[in-house]
Amino acid sequence: ALFASVVSFFISKKITRPIEEMTEGVQYFSEGDLDRKLLIPDSLEMSALALSMNSMASRLDEKIKTTIRQKNELDSVLSSMQEGVIALDQDNLIISINSSATQIFCVKPQMVQGRGLKESIRNYSLQKFIADAAQSNVPIERDIVLSTASSIPLIVVARSRSMLTKASRLCLSICFTLMAISI
Repeated sequence: ALFASVVSFFISKKITRPIEEMTEGVQYFSEGDLDRKLLIPDSLEMSALALSMNSMASRLDEKIKTTIRQKNELDSVLSSMQEGVIALDQDNLIISINSSATQIFCVKPQMVQGRGLKESIRNYSLQKFIADAAQSNVPIERDIVLSTASSIPLIVVARSRSMLTKASRLCLSICFTLMAISI
């Protein structure tokens, strides 16, 4: 009986040790450390699982890096544009706003990012333009008059572009070009 207990103890350790090591490695994955690789156990089933988990972590790490790189490229393009650009999701929440648009509308990016357009930029003509653009199947263009603190109105040309995301969700991209200052 003692011999059987000792043998079963060692057999259970041989089975559970690779599972414990994999659990520890997966914990690193869940914390974002996708560069760490799981040790490959001796058993065929466990080694196949570890190899699959390592492959999954590598692919996920590459997708995250690609997404970050693409976001940085987009941020770079948007920040260098002379035109103001606002991207809205299907609920009219501001996904992105470049520095030119923040200057045109006198808003701070951190105050409007992720918030609704209606609450962030209060302008009836702009709200009407957004509603019309969302309903249109083609890009539309319209002059919009903006009030300023100096009481000199600014005229901007707004152009819309509808886009479908990979999840088939409608987004709007609006470009604003400062056209004239009325006196």
